[in-house]
Amino acid sequence: LQRAHGAYALAVIHRGEPDRIVGAKMNVPLIVGLGDGEAFLASDVAAVLAHTRRVIFLEEGDVADIRPETVTVTDIVGRQQERPVHEIEWDIEAAEKGGYESAGIALVTAAGDLYVKQRAGKIAVLREALAEGTPASTAGLGHTRWATHGRPNDLNAHPHVDCTGELTVIHNGIIENFIELRAELEATGHVFESETDTEAIAHLVEEAYDGDLSAAVRKALQRAHGAYALAVIHKGEPERLVGAKMNVPLIVGLGEDEAFLASDVAAVLAHTRTVVFLEEGDVADIRPGSVQITDIVGREQEREVHEIEWDIEAAEKGGYEHYMLKEM
Repeated sequence: LQRAHGAYALAVIHRGEPDRIVGAKMNVPLIVGLGDGEAFLASDVAAVLAHTRRVIFLEEGDVADIRPETVTVTDIVGRQQERPVHEIEWDIEAAEKGGYESAGIALVTAAGDLYVKQRAGKIAVLREALAEGTPASTAGLGHTRWATHGRPNDLNAHPHVDCTGELTVIHNGIIENFIELRAELEATGHVFESETDTEAIAHLVEEAYDGDLSAAVRKALQRAHGAYALAVIHKGEPERLVGAKMNVPLIVGLGEDEAFLASDVAAVLAHTRTVVFLEEGDVADIRPGSVQITDIVGREQEREVHEIEWDIEAAEKGGYEHYMLKEM
């Protein structure tokens, strides 16, 4: 792997070592399940819940060496790495629908402040943290996270804020040049609070921002390589929401005097059945009464508006017979 560049989650066996399996992770989910006298490599917790609820979330560059009774995790040059063991409390149905390990929200308040709250664990944990209520707002973000960069904890939960505390980002996908971007940004004075690739986007938008959030997002994404579906808000533009898509699903829901960004049609069906399916490289600029779609350099794009006739259960399955086929 010192000669291979890119993203991978892999597993290898050799007939000469019949009791050994080796796995490696870089920018693609991979977990180790620890059973009673057995161990598993999988790309999703749902795949091992029938056997064990004890898992290790491998991190970028990890190599897991699994033998009878032992699991050793090293980096790519063989230095041993300590990784915590987590006890999974989700049920298998939730995991198969897209298990998550943290949740968070962000709002631009009526007073012009940015309100952000995120928690590791289930949505119930976040709901408890919000028990006293949330401030009035016209623009907001919500996100549930499945860890790819960084451990499951409050700091790594989305949304992520820039150095100024004025803008925040949520993101599905993987920024492949995150390590290089983080080094460049830290060298110019940016301070990272998390281990995630998503936070790099917040700082890139911060650097590019000059009063126009959509222009700043487009400029920032010209430096980011990988896959993303993201949404950004800025407290200086309280009625504006900007989203962008590259190789990860993102749709715009068009309601009556309101609009939505979501990764799945099911998320907006309670509010509207009118949607736009964004295409690769699209940037959606949502304001009161208008949605403008451009490419990453600002050229306007025409996208068809669809009326959704599916019910919510069918939408959650994405047209597939059951959730496993959707995930595959």
